[in-house]
Amino acid sequence: MRKILISLAVVGALLVGYYTLGQKISTDSGKENAVQVVRIGTEGAYAPFNFTDEQGTLKGFDIEIAQAVCKAAKLECSFTSQDWDGLIPGLLARKFDMIASSMSITDERAKAIAFSNHYYRTPIRFVSLKDSTLVTTKEGLRGKKLGAQRATTSALYLQENFGDVAEIKLYDTWETARLDLSAGRVDAILSDAISSWHWLQTPQGVNAQFRGETAYVDSGIGFGMRKSDADLLSKINAGLAEIIKSGEYDTINKKYFPFSIY
Repeated sequence: MRKILISLAVVGALLVGYYTLGQKISTDSGKENAVQVVRIGTEGAYAPFNFTDEQGTLKGFDIEIAQAVCKAAKLECSFTSQDWDGLIPGLLARKFDMIASSMSITDERAKAIAFSNHYYRTPIRFVSLKDSTLVTTKEGLRGKKLGAQRATTSALYLQENFGDVAEIKLYDTWETARLDLSAGRVDAILSDAISSWHWLQTPQGVNAQFRGETAYVDSGIGFGMRKSDADLLSKINAGLAEIIKSGEYDTINKKYFPFSIY
């Protein structure tokens, strides 16, 4: 779930670069074949949505959905990893052409970039250790240490709703936040419920559990693009609609989750 605004002043400063979206691929005969080349940026550290395997290959739900959308839209796509808080700046600086990294569609982000239609939805939810007596009300969290990944909707939610009563600790990655929770260095973390559900199934998350109710704080998860790339946005939305209609989306969904996340 993911991720909040960056300064619009920074956005303006980052509108530089000289990469070309939609370059043409030459065939062996020297003729041009109008295949649009799209470079996709992702964090690569947010299993099961995007992660790097032992061979250094990017994998995950985000990656497979993006690959299927590209194929349906007749686009040639490649992937590169980028630190989470550098994704929007990297897109605007033309380091890549699209973000596929479980990025939440929010009004603030939509001021800087364009979003596709949503390709999944997830609420946010607290996770604490099983032996905790934590109560996730404002009074119950008074004086507690709460963690989230920086520049996320979870981080913004914590700061806006509990920043006046709790100590908020922000992390560069969810992995580090979860390590601190397991070690008792924070009382609870707030993150998207689907990613947390996946972590709770692992040996690392066996001593933790969900706490409190879920909350939806965005309009879903979408692919991010520059506002100037309206043609690409149209193709991505058409490709997404095609894989949903064909059932390919459901096939990928079932590979990662025993329930629909659309």
